[in-house]
Formats: sequence, structure tokens, C-alpha cells
Amino acid sequence: GGGAGGFLGGGGGGAGSYTLTTLSFTKNTVYEVGIGRGGDAISSNDYIYSNFLGKDGFDTYIKVQGENTYLKIVRGGGRGGSASENGFDGGCGGGGAGGQLNTVYTGGNADNTNYDGTGYTGKIGSGSFDAGGGGGGCGGVGTIGNNTTYTAADFTTQIKVIAGNGGDGISIDLTGTTEYYGGGGAGAISSSITYRREYGTGGSGIGGDSGGNAVVNTGSGGGGGNADDNNDYTKNSGSGSAGVIIIKYPPTLNIYTKSEVDAKYNYAITYALNFAGSIMDTKLNDYYTSAEIDSTLGNYYTSTEIDTTLTDYCTSTTLGDYYTSEQIDTTLNNYYTKSQ
Repeated sequence: GGGAGGFLGGGGGGAGSYTLTTLSFTKNTVYEVGIGRGGDAISSNDYIYSNFLGKDGFDTYIKVQGENTYLKIVRGGGRGGSASENGFDGGCGGGGAGGQLNTVYTGGNADNTNYDGTGYTGKIGSGSFDAGGGGGGCGGVGTIGNNTTYTAADFTTQIKVIAGNGGDGISIDLTGTTEYYGGGGAGAISSSITYRREYGTGGSGIGGDSGGNAVVNTGSGGGGGNADDNNDYTKNSGSGSAGVIIIKYPPTLNIYTKSEVDAKYNYAITYALNFAGSIMDTKLNDYYTSAEIDSTLGNYYTSTEIDTTLTDYCTSTTLGDYYTSEQIDTTLNNYYTKSQ
């Protein structure tokens, strides 16, 4: 799960780390899958009483049920620093908070020692104007909290305070659709002065923006908490989002033993031969028997009938253009006789 953003101009929360791996599961073994939840948003009371329990992201794992040996375990993200704090270590590090004048607060480290995941560190917060740094993402670091100058409409030089953006997530296509996971949370701005402000955005559109929560079920970090122009410091930071496990497995295969294959083969051969024999018997019965052929030939004219028919039509002059009865007899004899 992703870490929460820091409070009061805080740094963005770090994303949980990620791993892409191949696992073998044993038949008839029960496995326990733990999805790490995101860190809870930090409120003013949490900050006042230093109640930061549950603000870092929680770990995600797969293990054999009832055992303490993990097949895989990835670390939750570190929370962002709150009001003059460094960011905290995690799967991805949280961003450093905006600090006091000339004081820089660093981002947390991506510390995955004894874990299986990969991540990036958080970025520093501005030491001058309370702009938090972005939390680290699974795809890269965020940007630092900073400030710059610009020329106002009255031609005076003014200051713009810029919160850090969250680090990029990673794109993965395991389901047929490309999805992003593990974006870092954006830093926040906490200043009672009237400088122009540019709030940060969460990494890859899934980490929390300044003051916002991370997109659910992406393992992303929450945005740092802002203070508005009225110096309202009661605004919570953004919460991190729960992690996710995607298991892609091959389709179920029917596996047969050698004896099963032999039995299926022998059955198929026997069936095919019997089927072929029955087809052949049926096809043969569809043809004419010799008696039927004899009967059919008998439906044709005899030579005597043909002679009579010719005499009924043509004159003796025209008859020379036709076959004689002998020629007709010879022609007919070229066909099958009844005995054939």
C-alpha cells in the first residue's frame, strides 16, 4: 500500500514497491494472500500528538497459510514528512516537507532490504517557502518542492511557490488492458503569505494530488496536506491506497497418463474403423443392383422400334442422313449388355 502524504505543507506519500515474478504453487496447499492497505490520512490532531501509527503503507505478501515463510513480500510506501520533517523510508520513499527558512528536508529512501520489491526515493521539500517534495513512485522519483519568480501585471517581481509532483508509476498489461500502478503522491504548500501557488500532481494520475487521496487499489501515495489562504491548518493530508496482487495463470490442461492415452487411442481407432465400415455399407446400398440396371436398360428402345420410328419420320432421301439400323445396333452394342 502507498504511504500517506505529510501534514501542513507536507511531502507526498511514497508508493508501495512492486515486483513482477513467476511463482510455482503446490497442489492441495493453502496460501494466504495479504493486500497491504494504504496509510491513513494525517490530521491536525495526529500531528499535534505525534500519532503517526498506520500512516505508512502496509506490506503485501503471499505465503503458505500458517507459516512465516513468504513466497513474496513487497514493502508499503513511506509517509511524507509533516511540517519540517524528512520523508520516511519505505518501498518508495515519502517526500520531504516544506521547511523553515534555509532548511532542507530530504525525501525518504526506497529501502527494500529483505523485501522483494523495487521503488524510488522521495524528493526534498523547499527550505524557503514551505513547499513539500513529491513522493517516490514505482517508475521514478518525483520533483522537489521549489519556488521561482515571475513578473506580475504591475511589473513587479513576485514569487511563485511550487509543490513537488509525485514520481511516476509503472504501466503493466496483465489483463489485456494497460493499467498504471504505484504513483507517488504530490507535495503540498503551507504558507500564510500571499505568494502565488502551484500545487503538485500525483504520479501518472494515480498518486494523490496536493491534499488529495491516491486512486484506490493502485498502491499509490497520498498527497501532502495544504493550508489555504486563511491559514486554515485543519486540512488533512491525502491517504495512500491499498496495494494489489494480480495473478496470471495458464489455462487448465487435461493431463492423461500413458495408459489413459493408449485407451483413448485404441477406442478412437476401433470407432473409426466401425464407422468407416458402416458408411461403406450404406453407400453401396445407395447404388443400383444388377437387376435394377437390367431393368433400366430395358426402358430404352430396341433396334426394331428405332427402325419403325425412323420410317415414321424421314423419307428415303432423308434417311441417308441418319444411321442405318445396322449402325444403330452396332452403336448400342458399344454400351453395356444386360449380362454386363
